[in-house]
Amino acid sequence: MYLLHDVNLIIEHFLSRLPGIDVFTCIGQSTTGYSRPDIKYVVNGKTVLILEYKRTNTLRDSDWTDAALVRPGRTAQQILHGISPGKQTALTHNAATVSKQASKYSSQCGLVVICNYQNMIVLDLKPALHNARWNDITNPVKYFFSDGQTITHKQLLLAALIYGLRKAGLQGV
Repeated sequence: MYLLHDVNLIIEHFLSRLPGIDVFTCIGQSTTGYSRPDIKYVVNGKTVLILEYKRTNTLRDSDWTDAALVRPGRTAQQILHGISPGKQTALTHNAATVSKQASKYSSQCGLVVICNYQNMIVLDLKPALHNARWNDITNPVKYFFSDGQTITHKQLLLAALIYGLRKAGLQGV
């Protein structure tokens, strides 16, 4: 709750000043389809962000970046060719499981934030132009990983909510 309360107060104040914003809700543990995210942020009936809590030490930056990040000298195609037969991702350890869960949530909302006490990751899984499904070559998932040092989790959640409002067409461009 330490994370949500302050962010919700700021967002409620911000949204109350925008024309066309009638209803803002922060819904906990709601089941939609086959998934049940911890928190859903809904504005005017549109889910703009899903927040999922994980236990301590679940999110590690190295699980996301070491094996799966495109870098100079390493293309997405090379990463995909390096995936072992039978595996479906280049992500390692907990990142593989967490990303699979986040992709299930993407049917409700393309913006998924996953947080534990130490770290937070924002995954932008929203389909691309013409609802093309994201994939590692032509439409990779955009993400931002934070350890809470440079930017606090509250700041990142607030920024993600504003980004989610924009992606949903509810707040400027």
